[in-house]
Amino acid sequence: MRNALRELPQKPYSLIVVLSRRSFGELLSIIAQLNATTSLPILVLAEKYIGIDKITAIHRGADEYLPIPENISEAAASGLSLIRRHNTDESHRANTIICGELKIDVGFRKVYVNEQVALTGNSEFEFLYLLSKNIGRTFSPEYIYQHIHGSDREIINTRNAISSLVKRIRKKLKKASASTEIIQTVWMEGYRINAG
Repeated sequence: MRNALRELPQKPYSLIVVLSRRSFGELLSIIAQLNATTSLPILVLAEKYIGIDKITAIHRGADEYLPIPENISEAAASGLSLIRRHNTDESHRANTIICGELKIDVGFRKVYVNEQVALTGNSEFEFLYLLSKNIGRTFSPEYIYQHIHGSDREIINTRNAISSLVKRIRKKLKKASASTEIIQTVWMEGYRINAG
């Protein structure tokens, strides 16, 4: 087991299959060690299948728990499904920015507060996306306006336009139960995100 744990970070595995012929306590220990070492999905194939053992193993970190199948194709299909779900989850996490209670889903272009959709407008999304991927950096209203609308658009009173946008966003965030002031105004400079 130690050799397998040492080898995991060095090889490009997509799935861990544990063939369980040991005691259930030993199996739970193996699952805990694997979860401490890697985020790869874990498929347990158990010699003795007991429903409560499946529930316990999954609560402890296994991704699937099946009886050892008569046909290896069944185990392979379950393994492929776990790999596909794992890859989708990893891809989704890579496209998500989390700043405190604010979650920005870049792929779906939505903003969540406490897991509830708070903002879906394009300008609102672009504003928060810009600030959240540049934590601590303050942006001028002119820069924000150009970022949202592009440099080809006629520049109007950018300070008023962005100020109105910020008021609208703050109102929606407050309505969505944001407990902190997520957008900070930096006097005479612009806006930044409050990640704390």
